[in-house]
Order: sequence, then C-alpha cells, then structure tokens
Amino acid sequence: MTIPAALREQFLLQPGDKVSFEVIDVQLVLKPLKKTLDSLAGCFSEDIGNRVASLEEMEQAIQTV
Repeated sequence: MTIPAALREQFLLQPGDKVSFEVIDVQLVLKPLKKTLDSLAGCFSEDIGNRVASLEEMEQAIQTV
C-alpha cells in the first residue's frame, strides 16, 4: 500500500512500519502501531559506533533536554 509522502512525514512513518486498520462509523482509519522495544534493538548502533560516554557527558546531555 502506498501512503502519500506528506502523510508519511506528518506521522513519522518509515518503510516497514506497521499500521492497523479500523472501521469507525463508515470510515476506514489507518493507525500507526507503536514500536516495541524489540523492534528498536540495534537501530542506533551505526550512529554511535563504539563510543563510550563518561558519566559527566551523560549528565550534561540530560540537562540540555
């Protein structure tokens, strides 16, 4: 199924994401399924490589959020 790019961007959908379909009144509604922790395993490994952060760096990063 092809979902228009504008909608994919608005709802942060990526290729391979799972969705559900529901009938509400007389409308067909597509809903993104929440990602599970298992589905996220390893998705950041390429971005961080083997970098190790110090406790101070982690605390600093938390404070900036």
